[in-house]
Amino acid sequence: MGNYFTNNQNVQKSNLMMVGLDNAGKTTILYQLQRNKVETLIPTIGFNLEKAQYKQYEIFAWDIGGADPRVQIYKPNGLTYNGIIFVVDCNDKDRFECTATIFHRLLTKENFKELPILILANKKDLIKVNLQELTRDLMLEKLANIWHIQPCCAVSKEGIEDGLKWMQIYFQYYYNIKTRILGYNKFFKRESANYSEKMLAFKNQIQFFILLIQCLGWF
Repeated sequence: MGNYFTNNQNVQKSNLMMVGLDNAGKTTILYQLQRNKVETLIPTIGFNLEKAQYKQYEIFAWDIGGADPRVQIYKPNGLTYNGIIFVVDCNDKDRFECTATIFHRLLTKENFKELPILILANKKDLIKVNLQELTRDLMLEKLANIWHIQPCCAVSKEGIEDGLKWMQIYFQYYYNIKTRILGYNKFFKRESANYSEKMLAFKNQIQFFILLIQCLGWF
């Protein structure tokens, strides 16, 4: 019997933004995913932009933060992003506060509160990644988004594909289920004063379901 996730022929192309502070490891990760095929785009918006293709993903990567307090978003020709990859240098704790500020500022843009977030906790080869501390430092519990922390090492590629598998599970399960229930939203809002609480509970249940799938090795 085949694996539903890997054999699913209905996987659609997804556009992902990969952002983080400078030197977090974004370019190295892109080259690990698509060696010698990373495209450097013309920096028409004031910063360097790179693009790579990996399986069904088209990934656009750039730096945010630093000296420029603005969070600029690359969206050519009405491009719609389906998910966010946020790369964190776990060995640079001096900039964790700046990282958290920029991270939450990013999520106030556009409709990003609805997007899944994959946090690649990079440089696990240099420092042990403490998931609880990183969750606290990035204030992840405050988010309405579905999120996942994946420790990784950009140099060796360890953990990178595991993180993208989590994103694929999201698109194939949570996104499809959520899309189906959107038609019932008006009914739920009309019939229940606790609609927001029910949707939060639904999000937590799906996040647990994704974790269960990973633990059981179904993907």
